[in-house]
Amino acid sequence: MTISYPSATVSKKSGQRNLQACVTVPTELRPIIGRKQIYKSLGTFDPIVAKERLRAKEAEIFRELDEANLAGHPLALAALELERALWPDLELSDGSNASFPEDLIRKRAALWFDPDKRWDEYDNLVQRAGGQTFGYKPNADQVQIHHDHRKNIKPLLDTFNSEFRKLSEERYAPKIRSKPFKDTAEEYFSSPFFGMNKNGPLRGKTKLTT
Repeated sequence: MTISYPSATVSKKSGQRNLQACVTVPTELRPIIGRKQIYKSLGTFDPIVAKERLRAKEAEIFRELDEANLAGHPLALAALELERALWPDLELSDGSNASFPEDLIRKRAALWFDPDKRWDEYDNLVQRAGGQTFGYKPNADQVQIHHDHRKNIKPLLDTFNSEFRKLSEERYAPKIRSKPFKDTAEEYFSSPFFGMNKNGPLRGKTKLTT
C-alpha cells in the first residue's frame, strides 16, 4: 500500500537534553511500529544546528516506516503467520523454548521484495515448513510434532505460496524468471537439489508432495 509520511519536525522530548527529530506515524502503521511518534536525537540542543541535521534524521525515520509498510504487505503477513506456527517446535539446547522474534521477522520483510535475496528466503522458509508439514525433523534433538499441528501448518504454507506467487508474477517474473512461477517451483521441488544448500544436504531433507 502507498502511504505518505509527514515531514519531520524539531521537537523537545521529556527527559532528553538534546532536541529530537519527530515524525508522526501514519495510522495504518501504528500497529506495526507500536507507537504514535518516532523520535531520533539530533545530537544538539542548538535549534540552528538541529534544523541543519533534521533532513538526515528524517531519512532514517522514513526507512523505519518503509520497513513497517512492507511488513504490512500480504506476503510479509503470510510469512509471519507461517513463522509463528513453526516456532513452538524450536527448542534451545537447555530444553526451553525461545520467545518468538516477531520484531526481527517484521524487519526482515524487506527481503521478500529484494530481487537478489527473495528466492533464498523463500527456499529457507519452505524447507522448514515442508519438513514440519510432512513430519520430518530438522534435527534429532527436536521433538516430533503432532499430526494436528502439521495439519495447521499446511494451509498457512499454501497461503504463503499463493502470496509469493502473486508478487513474483506482478513484479519479478518478467525480469527474473523466464518461466511461470508454477513451472519453476515444480521443477525445483522435484529436483535432486531440493533439500540442499551450497554446503551440502540440509539437516533434514524435505520433499513436498501435492
